[in-house]
Amino acid sequence: MAYYAIAPILCALVQNELYMHLYINQVYAGQSTNQLVVITSSQPQGFGITVINDWPITDGANTVGRAQGLHFQSGQTSQKWYTSMNLIFEDTRFSGSSLQVMGTIPQDGEWSIIGGTGEFVAAQGIVEHNVIQEAGGAWTYELKIHAFYTPMQSSGPSSRLPPPPAVSCERRWNHAGLLCTAAPVRTSEVFRVAPEAPAAGKRVDAGREGELNKRGRRRVLPPAEGNVMHKRRRQKESLSPPPLNCDG
Repeated sequence: MAYYAIAPILCALVQNELYMHLYINQVYAGQSTNQLVVITSSQPQGFGITVINDWPITDGANTVGRAQGLHFQSGQTSQKWYTSMNLIFEDTRFSGSSLQVMGTIPQDGEWSIIGGTGEFVAAQGIVEHNVIQEAGGAWTYELKIHAFYTPMQSSGPSSRLPPPPAVSCERRWNHAGLLCTAAPVRTSEVFRVAPEAPAAGKRVDAGREGELNKRGRRRVLPPAEGNVMHKRRRQKESLSPPPLNCDG
């Protein structure tokens, strides 16, 4: 049994649009710093310095999440810090959900939203950020988040994986013997059986060789065609997929 399932999207993809207005508090000096330098550098502009950050995210008065990740100095001639981090939400509405962002940290700029989890599965968008306050070894960033994401029925990873489709083994016969291939088939289709050498003097129905008749008995092939598997007759039921209903 396959451990995965792949299905085409037959209807228009449903997405939600997200707007958020939040703040990040970065404290880079003093007793209450919320980041740690893990790699130092003696290069000009501090090129190569790497810092781990755990910055609180607020809506103004309340902490609603954490900005956890790293940033390092990637500019040799100017202060330009590259960052990659998760915006992890802790409030009741989006608890456990996250947005993955990456970009650079000049005072004003943009970060790309490259993914999300929980409520924000497969998120894509942009985060506009700018420094609105700088004092005492701390910066306050204003964030304007605009993203699109695909809602899921559940944020649990196991529930997102659809059950594998029902697969039957369709038997086919050739000159070398039995060839069995796993392929989805309709249960209403007639099951093929192996051709057998006919008994002497028996007559066959040339239109239904190799199938079971209504009484469950196997039909036999004429001697001249004993090694040939004829195509069976399809059911009257159309095998084309049913019309799509994209209205839910």
